[in-house]
Amino acid sequence: MGDPLIITWIFKASREHVWEAWTRPEDFATWYGTEAVDVPPATVSLDVRTGGAWSAEMHLPEGDTVHWFGEYTEV
Repeated sequence: MGDPLIITWIFKASREHVWEAWTRPEDFATWYGTEAVDVPPATVSLDVRTGGAWSAEMHLPEGDTVHWFGEYTEV
C-alpha cells in the first residue's frame, strides 16, 4: 500500500457538532451525501476508536456505487 493520505479541515462549527457528524451514521450519511448523491445510513459502519474501521456506500446518480472505507489512526 502507498503512503497514507492525511487530510486536515478547519470547521466553523462546534467540536460537539463535528464529533456527532462524524460518529453517528445518520449524521455521517448527511455529511457525505448531497441532493444527487445518496449515502444510505444503513451502509455506514463506524467503529470510532483508534484502530477501528469505518465504511460507507455512496450511490451516484448514474447508478454507480462508491465503497468508502478507512481506519481511525487517532481519535
